[in-house]
Amino acid sequence: MMHPFSMTGWNKTLRLILIMSLFFFAPLSTALKSIPLAWLLINTVVSEGFYPKIFEVMKKPWCITALSLFVVAILACHWGPAGWQHKLSYLKKYNKLLYLPILSLSFYSHQSRLFAVSAFLAAASLSALVSISLYWGFFRYSGLYYDAVFLNHIMTGLMFSFAAFLTLFYAARTSGLLRMLHLILFLLISYQVLFVSLGRTGYFLYAVILLFYVITHLSRRRLLLSLGLIALSLSIVYTLSPTMRHGITKASTNYIHFDKNKNTSVGYRLQFHRYAYKLLKRHPFIGNGLASFPTLFKQENPVPAFGKTINEPHSMYWHVASELGLLGVSLLIGFFLSLWYATLFLSEFKRPAQVLLILFALVNCSDSLLLYSATGYFFVMFMAVFISEGLRAEPAENQSFEIPLSSKALA
Repeated sequence: MMHPFSMTGWNKTLRLILIMSLFFFAPLSTALKSIPLAWLLINTVVSEGFYPKIFEVMKKPWCITALSLFVVAILACHWGPAGWQHKLSYLKKYNKLLYLPILSLSFYSHQSRLFAVSAFLAAASLSALVSISLYWGFFRYSGLYYDAVFLNHIMTGLMFSFAAFLTLFYAARTSGLLRMLHLILFLLISYQVLFVSLGRTGYFLYAVILLFYVITHLSRRRLLLSLGLIALSLSIVYTLSPTMRHGITKASTNYIHFDKNKNTSVGYRLQFHRYAYKLLKRHPFIGNGLASFPTLFKQENPVPAFGKTINEPHSMYWHVASELGLLGVSLLIGFFLSLWYATLFLSEFKRPAQVLLILFALVNCSDSLLLYSATGYFFVMFMAVFISEGLRAEPAENQSFEIPLSSKALA
């Protein structure tokens, strides 16, 4: 009996090309990424055996919570002060939740999952190399800035920190030249995050991935020593990196002196959060309606020094709470928790899936990254890659293109 997602010839080649293009363009261009994404979705939907499998996927807790959150967003279009056009534009930001179950069936083979990760690491390495070259003045190009290059520094910090973890992850699982290659990429990406990037988010997430790696990969006997080395290394980097030292000092100063000067990058965020809390108290259960935060912010002007135009309160949790109430934010947190539960049943991609989920959940405390195209789709795409391993979409005997493991990794 033919496996539902088995394919031969040009269709299999086409899917691999689409997957590599999608994950290569993800950290480079939002527009270019959308082309292979659309074709991959179409290719998956028209594949033989898709509909029986998608109904199985829809029974998963993470799928139920994702669809429930989208339904609540649809219902929230029927109340609140925002106009219908504004509400529909915000509803489109939630539709990426619908792509997760479909994309989870796109990576039917271990080969496709491996190609996705490899393409992303290639793009991240290229972006880091361009960033470092711009920083040192090796070349200049109009429209490219060394700090972020292709995406802003918050999005770049998230993607590069995750890329750094992946290089460490595969360095431990490979040997010889492949291990050396992954270590070189780790150093390249680490240098960009710690010495070139101006994004404080990247510094924090980089420390998180190091802590997660040593906690999950090292024995208890080596753990304390490794934690000490991480603390020492980051202290040395803080001393040697003027960009990192300036960013952290500025953020801590802004927070400490918030009562004296609220109109700083950190201060604005805290004011946005407070205003979102006030909106939540008005309608705690169902919220103020979709797109209500930017609409009410413009009407009430709660932060005069900032201006009247803002898209979200720089926190996904406060954004959902203010617009969809406790019902919506409970579903959002439930979505993240159900994804974590799904990672417990993974084997090869368990740790990458967990670290991505941790990074994304943390960054959404200070930015609404699920709403934005670059980071929202990035998260959905990679979680689809990882979750697909747990769907058992491919018989073990059909897996191929394994990364060679060292005897130490197998032990």
